[in-house]
Amino acid sequence: MTSRLAKIDVPKQWGPFELFQNWMAEFTSITKLPVFLNLATASSDGYVKNRFVELQELANDGILFNTCDNSPKVKQLTENPKAAASFLFQYVRNNTEPVSRQVRIEGIAERIPGKMEENTFYAEPLYAQIRSVLIKDQSMEVNWDELKNQHDEMLAKVKSGEITLSPPENLVVYKIVPTTFDFYHSGENEIADRVLFTQETSGLWKHCHITA
Repeated sequence: MTSRLAKIDVPKQWGPFELFQNWMAEFTSITKLPVFLNLATASSDGYVKNRFVELQELANDGILFNTCDNSPKVKQLTENPKAAASFLFQYVRNNTEPVSRQVRIEGIAERIPGKMEENTFYAEPLYAQIRSVLIKDQSMEVNWDELKNQHDEMLAKVKSGEITLSPPENLVVYKIVPTTFDFYHSGENEIADRVLFTQETSGLWKHCHITA
Protein backbone atom coordinates (compact mmCIF):
# COMPACT_ATOMS: atom_id res chain seq x y z
CA MET A 1 0.00 0.00 0.00
CA THR A 2 1.35 3.40 -0.95
CA SER A 3 0.36 6.85 0.20
CA ARG A 4 -0.14 9.92 -1.90
CA LEU A 5 -0.53 13.63 -1.30
CA ALA A 6 -3.99 15.13 -1.16
CA LYS A 7 -4.37 18.58 -2.69
CA ILE A 8 -6.94 21.31 -2.20
CA ASP A 9 -7.38 23.16 -5.49
CA VAL A 10 -8.52 26.76 -5.09
CA PRO A 11 -9.71 28.35 -8.35
CA LYS A 12 -8.05 31.68 -9.05
CA GLN A 13 -11.08 33.86 -8.39
CA TRP A 14 -12.29 31.99 -5.32
CA GLY A 15 -12.11 33.17 -1.75
CA PRO A 16 -12.90 31.13 1.38
CA PHE A 17 -16.67 31.54 1.09
CA GLU A 18 -16.71 30.12 -2.44
CA LEU A 19 -14.59 27.13 -1.40
CA PHE A 20 -16.73 26.53 1.68
CA GLN A 21 -19.94 26.70 -0.39
CA ASN A 22 -18.48 24.20 -2.85
CA TRP A 23 -17.53 21.73 -0.12
CA MET A 24 -20.85 22.11 1.67
CA ALA A 25 -22.85 21.65 -1.54
CA GLU A 26 -21.07 18.39 -2.35
CA PHE A 27 -21.57 17.08 1.19
CA THR A 28 -25.30 17.89 1.30
CA SER A 29 -25.98 16.62 -2.22
CA ILE A 30 -24.43 13.22 -1.41
CA THR A 31 -25.54 12.74 2.20
CA LYS A 32 -28.87 14.64 2.14
CA LEU A 33 -28.02 15.75 5.68
CA PRO A 34 -28.21 19.19 7.32
CA VAL A 35 -24.95 20.93 8.19
CA PHE A 36 -23.93 21.26 11.83
CA LEU A 37 -21.03 23.17 13.31
CA ASN A 38 -19.21 22.74 16.57
CA LEU A 39 -19.32 26.20 18.13
CA ALA A 40 -16.76 27.21 20.77
CA THR A 41 -17.22 30.28 22.95
CA ALA A 42 -15.37 31.59 25.98
CA SER A 43 -16.30 33.74 28.94
CA SER A 44 -14.37 36.85 29.91
CA ASP A 45 -12.34 34.78 32.37
CA GLY A 46 -11.39 32.24 29.70
CA TYR A 47 -13.79 29.40 30.53
CA VAL A 48 -14.60 27.60 27.24
CA LYS A 49 -17.79 25.81 26.21
CA ASN A 50 -18.52 24.07 22.93
CA ARG A 51 -21.63 22.52 21.40
CA PHE A 52 -23.13 21.55 18.04
CA VAL A 53 -25.61 23.90 16.40
CA GLU A 54 -27.23 23.74 12.99
CA LEU A 55 -26.00 26.10 10.29
CA GLN A 56 -28.94 28.30 9.32
CA GLU A 57 -27.36 30.21 6.48
CA LEU A 58 -24.07 30.88 4.76
CA ALA A 59 -24.04 34.62 4.05
CA ASN A 60 -21.51 36.45 1.87
CA ASP A 61 -19.68 37.64 4.98
CA GLY A 62 -20.38 35.07 7.67
CA ILE A 63 -22.18 31.99 9.00
CA LEU A 64 -25.54 32.26 10.78
CA PHE A 65 -27.07 30.19 13.57
CA ASN A 66 -29.94 30.73 15.99
CA THR A 67 -30.16 30.22 19.71
CA CYS A 68 -32.07 31.30 22.82
CA ASP A 69 -31.29 34.69 24.27
CA ASN A 70 -30.86 33.18 27.75
CA SER A 71 -28.50 30.39 26.66
CA PRO A 72 -24.95 30.01 28.00
CA LYS A 73 -23.52 30.70 24.56
CA VAL A 74 -25.21 34.10 24.38
CA LYS A 75 -23.93 34.96 27.85
CA GLN A 76 -20.39 34.11 26.79
CA LEU A 77 -20.68 35.90 23.42
CA THR A 78 -21.90 39.00 25.25
CA GLU A 79 -18.84 38.91 27.49
CA ASN A 80 -16.46 37.88 24.72
CA PRO A 81 -17.59 38.02 21.06
CA LYS A 82 -14.63 35.99 19.79
CA ALA A 83 -15.78 32.56 18.59
CA ALA A 84 -14.55 29.53 16.70
CA ALA A 85 -16.49 26.98 14.66
CA SER A 86 -15.55 23.69 13.03
CA PHE A 87 -17.38 21.70 10.36
CA LEU A 88 -16.84 18.01 9.58
CA PHE A 89 -17.75 16.71 6.12
CA GLN A 90 -17.26 12.93 5.86
CA TYR A 91 -18.86 10.94 3.06
CA VAL A 92 -18.18 8.57 0.16
CA ARG A 93 -17.94 10.05 -3.31
CA ASN A 94 -19.08 7.94 -6.28
CA ASN A 95 -19.77 5.05 -3.85
CA THR A 96 -16.07 4.19 -3.73
CA GLU A 97 -14.02 7.23 -2.66
CA PRO A 98 -13.97 8.12 1.06
CA VAL A 99 -13.68 11.87 1.64
CA SER A 100 -12.79 13.55 4.94
CA ARG A 101 -12.93 17.33 5.10
CA GLN A 102 -12.87 19.84 7.91
CA VAL A 103 -13.36 23.59 7.90
CA ARG A 104 -12.30 25.59 10.92
CA ILE A 105 -13.31 29.22 11.31
CA GLU A 106 -12.29 31.90 13.78
CA GLY A 107 -13.97 35.28 13.98
CA ILE A 108 -16.25 37.70 15.77
CA ALA A 109 -19.87 36.86 16.55
CA GLU A 110 -22.51 39.57 16.25
CA ARG A 111 -26.20 39.52 16.95
CA ILE A 112 -28.47 40.06 13.92
CA PRO A 113 -31.50 42.24 14.65
CA GLY A 114 -34.82 42.30 12.83
CA LYS A 115 -37.16 39.65 11.49
CA MET A 116 -34.61 36.96 10.72
CA GLU A 117 -35.71 35.17 13.87
CA GLU A 118 -39.09 34.46 12.24
CA ASN A 119 -37.45 33.12 9.08
CA THR A 120 -35.23 30.72 10.99
CA PHE A 121 -38.03 29.65 13.36
CA TYR A 122 -40.42 28.59 10.59
CA ALA A 123 -37.61 26.83 8.73
CA GLU A 124 -37.15 24.51 11.73
CA PRO A 125 -38.96 21.14 11.95
CA LEU A 126 -42.04 21.08 14.19
CA TYR A 127 -40.31 19.36 17.11
CA ALA A 128 -37.67 22.11 17.16
CA GLN A 129 -40.33 24.84 17.06
CA ILE A 130 -42.10 23.26 20.04
CA ARG A 131 -38.81 23.01 21.92
CA SER A 132 -38.11 26.70 21.31
CA VAL A 133 -41.53 27.67 22.65
CA LEU A 134 -41.40 25.37 25.69
CA ILE A 135 -37.85 25.98 26.88
CA LYS A 136 -37.78 29.39 28.54
CA ASP A 137 -34.39 29.00 30.19
CA GLN A 138 -31.65 26.59 29.19
CA SER A 139 -29.55 24.44 31.51
CA MET A 140 -32.16 24.41 34.28
CA GLU A 141 -33.15 21.25 36.19
CA VAL A 142 -36.39 19.86 34.82
CA ASN A 143 -38.87 17.08 35.51
CA TRP A 144 -38.66 14.94 32.36
CA ASP A 145 -42.21 13.54 32.63
CA GLU A 146 -43.73 16.99 33.06
CA LEU A 147 -41.79 18.34 30.09
CA LYS A 148 -42.84 15.35 27.97
CA ASN A 149 -46.50 15.94 28.85
CA GLN A 150 -46.20 19.62 27.94
CA HIS A 151 -44.61 18.68 24.64
CA ASP A 152 -47.32 16.13 23.80
CA GLU A 153 -50.13 18.55 24.70
CA MET A 154 -48.67 21.30 22.53
CA LEU A 155 -48.04 18.89 19.65
CA ALA A 156 -51.66 17.70 19.76
CA LYS A 157 -52.97 21.28 19.76
CA VAL A 158 -50.80 22.25 16.81
CA LYS A 159 -51.84 19.22 14.78
CA SER A 160 -55.52 19.83 15.51
CA GLY A 161 -55.23 23.49 14.52
CA GLU A 162 -56.17 24.68 18.01
CA ILE A 163 -53.02 26.77 18.27
CA THR A 164 -50.41 28.20 15.88
CA LEU A 165 -46.82 28.48 17.01
CA SER A 166 -45.05 31.82 16.86
CA PRO A 167 -41.36 32.60 17.35
CA PRO A 168 -40.62 33.12 21.05
CA GLU A 169 -39.20 36.46 22.09
CA ASN A 170 -35.99 34.84 23.28
CA LEU A 171 -35.10 33.39 19.84
CA VAL A 172 -32.11 35.28 18.41
CA VAL A 173 -29.80 34.95 15.42
CA TYR A 174 -26.03 35.33 15.51
CA LYS A 175 -23.52 35.66 12.70
CA ILE A 176 -19.85 34.76 12.97
CA VAL A 177 -17.82 37.08 10.74
CA PRO A 178 -14.64 35.09 10.03
CA THR A 179 -11.11 36.42 10.18
CA THR A 180 -9.55 33.04 9.27
CA PHE A 181 -10.62 29.88 7.43
CA ASP A 182 -8.65 26.64 7.75
CA PHE A 183 -9.56 23.96 5.17
CA TYR A 184 -8.43 20.33 5.66
CA HIS A 185 -8.87 17.55 3.10
CA SER A 186 -7.81 13.93 2.94
CA GLY A 187 -8.89 10.77 1.17
CA GLU A 188 -8.12 7.10 1.57
CA ASN A 189 -4.35 6.51 1.96
CA GLU A 190 -3.68 10.20 1.41
CA ILE A 191 -1.44 12.59 3.30
CA ALA A 192 -3.78 15.45 4.09
CA ASP A 193 -3.57 18.97 2.71
CA ARG A 194 -4.56 22.19 4.45
CA VAL A 195 -5.23 25.65 3.07
CA LEU A 196 -5.28 28.65 5.39
CA PHE A 197 -7.16 31.82 4.39
CA THR A 198 -6.42 35.01 6.32
CA GLN A 199 -7.99 38.40 5.82
CA GLU A 200 -5.81 41.44 5.26
CA THR A 201 -6.57 44.91 6.60
CA SER A 202 -7.85 45.85 3.14
CA GLY A 203 -10.54 43.17 3.47
CA LEU A 204 -9.00 40.97 0.80
CA TRP A 205 -8.28 37.32 1.48
CA LYS A 206 -4.96 35.59 0.92
CA HIS A 207 -4.28 31.87 1.22
CA CYS A 208 -1.46 29.35 1.35
CA HIS A 209 -0.97 25.62 1.82
CA ILE A 210 0.15 24.66 5.34
CA THR A 211 1.26 21.43 6.95
CA ALA A 212 -1.53 19.11 8.07
